[in-house]
Order: sequence, then structure tokens, then C-alpha cells
Amino acid sequence: MSQKFEDNPTIKINKKYINSLDSLVINESKKDLKILKKITPFCFPLSKISHTTRGLPLQKKLTKTETAYIVYRGKHISRYYLSDSQEYLPKSVVDSNKKAKELLMPKIISQRIVAHVTKPKDHIIIMSYADKKRVLSVDTVENTIMKNPSYEIELITGLFNSKFISWYCYRYIFAKAIRTMDFDDYYVGKIPIPKGIEKNKLSKKIIEKVSYLLKLSEKLGNKNEFSRDEIVKKIDREIDELVYKLYKLTPEEIKIVKSGFE
Repeated sequence: MSQKFEDNPTIKINKKYINSLDSLVINESKKDLKILKKITPFCFPLSKISHTTRGLPLQKKLTKTETAYIVYRGKHISRYYLSDSQEYLPKSVVDSNKKAKELLMPKIISQRIVAHVTKPKDHIIIMSYADKKRVLSVDTVENTIMKNPSYEIELITGLFNSKFISWYCYRYIFAKAIRTMDFDDYYVGKIPIPKGIEKNKLSKKIIEKVSYLLKLSEKLGNKNEFSRDEIVKKIDREIDELVYKLYKLTPEEIKIVKSGFE
């Protein structure tokens, strides 16, 4: 069976895709749907290998007094960069908080609220950072923890920050919403992951590039923000091209994805 959209009677989609996505498909094009149908058979949902949880709802416990536990907010997270925070949690609070202890591990941290951009076209921007420092965060931050260590956090961070995943999430996870898109576990878990990605040579290249960006961003810091952003943009494009290959997109399909941002 198929569903026919009243706002665009030329577009039909098999209900099995609606059921598998557990999401509405809004004002979609045949070209976009072709990409969805192509990648679905060789991908699995991220929820099989990860769990995402918000940071700690402990803003009232934060202190300016330096401790061993520095805490970050969503505003501190950029693509491949974590800006300085001057807020901390007392050791006694961390020691008595079970969730705090669980978060003190390598993970991907992302801004909880997904940015919706209207120019030049409607799209979203996911902001993620590979946290190997094992930092803590408040609940304006999402923490994605890998259940399987074979999937390196640098790789998943590269996917989160890629154009293709933003393109996919906007259409097939957030149904082209324009308000209150939270990067919560239910939504993050729907992101499609190619089978065998943990052993893929392309994945290794993504990990290398993400690792380089993380080290460079930390070295340059806030004082060289312009230089950092320019380098990130360049390598971002290189990562995007690798991600397209991971999802087996043809040059024509890559143009379709890119047109969603231009």
C-alpha cells in the first residue's frame, strides 16, 4: 500500500517506509525519496549501538569555585570545538549523583536544541564534539555514549556534523519542523548507520580528519577563532565527501543533498 500526499499528488511513498521511520514525510520530492529507499537496505539505526541522554539538571549546583569537575552548557559546543567554561560542580555533588558518574566517559556531546536555518534554504545544523576528556554537562547538552567500542566517537561525530546526516535528519527524522527540535535519544537513535562502517577504510579517513580537527581546535582556541573556522570549513567539506561515499551516493544524488543547503 502507498500513501498519497494531498499537497503534492505526484508523490507516493510505500507505508513500510513510514512505519520504519516512525515519522511523517512532509512535502517530499521523488529525488529525495529515491535516496531514502537506496540507503535503507544497507543501514541500521544508531540506537542499536548507542544511547543518548541529556546532561545533568544541576544548574543550581554550579559554582565558580574551581574543582576537578568542569561543566559545559550547549552554548560551549561548536562543530569539533569546545569553548572554555568557568563553571564547576563540587566533588560531593558528583560523588552522590549516579548519572554524573555514568557521564564521566568518552562520548559525543551535542547541542540539545538543533539549529534551524532558513537561508538560503530551510535546513538544520547539528553541533557535535568528540569528548575524550570525559567532561560533564548540564541538560542543554546531549551525550551520546557508544555501547560498542568498535564504533569510535570520532567517526560518529563526523557523521553527526556532516551535511548528509543534517539533510537526512531534517527530512526523515524531524519531518521538516521549524521549532523545538531536540537531539534526544529517540531522534538520534533513528540516524542510519551503514553496515560494516566500523571496519571501513573510508571510516578510518573520517576518524583521522576529525582527530586532526579536534587537536587543531584545541591548539588554536578562542584567540584564533577565524583561522580555526576557516580550517574547519575546508576539512568539513572533505569529511562530507567521505560520508557521501560511505552512503554510496552517486554524483547526481550528492547534488540533490547539496541543493538542500544552497
